[in-house]
Amino acid sequence: MHTNTFINILQNELVIALGCTEPVAIALAAAKARTYVDGNIDNITVYASAGIIKNALAVGIPGTDLTGIDFVAALGAIAGNAEKQLEVLADIKPEDISVAQSMVERGVSVVHLSDTTRKLYIEVIIEAEQRYAKVVITDNHTNITLVEVDGQVVDTGGCASASFKSSNAERSELTVESIVEFVNTVDLVHLGLVKQSIELNRKAGLDGLEHSYGLEVGKTIKENVQKGILSDDLISHAMALAAAGSDARMAGSSMPVMANSGSGNQGIAATNPVIAAAEKLGASEEKLIRAVALSHLITIHIKSKFRIMRRHRIRYGCKLWHNLSAWRRETGDKSGDPKYAR
Repeated sequence: MHTNTFINILQNELVIALGCTEPVAIALAAAKARTYVDGNIDNITVYASAGIIKNALAVGIPGTDLTGIDFVAALGAIAGNAEKQLEVLADIKPEDISVAQSMVERGVSVVHLSDTTRKLYIEVIIEAEQRYAKVVITDNHTNITLVEVDGQVVDTGGCASASFKSSNAERSELTVESIVEFVNTVDLVHLGLVKQSIELNRKAGLDGLEHSYGLEVGKTIKENVQKGILSDDLISHAMALAAAGSDARMAGSSMPVMANSGSGNQGIAATNPVIAAAEKLGASEEKLIRAVALSHLITIHIKSKFRIMRRHRIRYGCKLWHNLSAWRRETGDKSGDPKYAR
């Protein structure tokens, strides 16, 4: 049995995140740098890889109705809590938003494209009263690999190439058969994070269905069901709940979600369609938790095979396949036979 290994994988790869992970990671770097310098901030300089800039440039910042890398760096510097990792912006106040906006308008916070071959690279330098601190995050949204203060390296933690938080050796034990065996037999007490992912991501989905976020994809699907344009079936419910969760998250909702292997949208896509299936089919809570555990682990298993691709850009079509596997298991239709999951 691989019970302890799979539990450890879930504990490492399921992480609570507030907002889109790219701008949040920038805020984290800024918040961390700020802890090393006191006084009034003179300059905030962000160097980021092309992929980070592309993904962070126009998405909503949680707790605000604003966007911008320069803005989120300023917000992280003045109000972020680095100890909260991907929830770094959980405690921001309206006055913090105003101060951050003012810093951007005055040119205090600026952004540059980094000359790097890394797909995920964030460097934030904060200068304050003749001192400076630099924080570098690479490969993983919370993987701080360098902290430098006034020319002195004070921390070189993190992993040099952290594609996943779990180890290659651990993930090599993942197979469809072993995952199915695990989710069928593990004590539910070990699936607390999975249960939490259901609670958080469902709330994010419902928030997106109720309010107007971004393109309102999920909300539009729901409205078209109500108008009779789309069928009121499991597939429509699954699409609406999953899309609405991503709508809310990418447009600045202050609701946290459970990310899967570094991606909040991936976490939503691994949970909300399965939740929708459970609601339509009247499945028990235990079946739902086990089905979502299956979906999370299959997501991690497949993602680990895409070594040539960025870990946070696996196409969401893959995730629909994961969830279809989970739906089959959740209905009880040949759920105990790994060949059907395959």
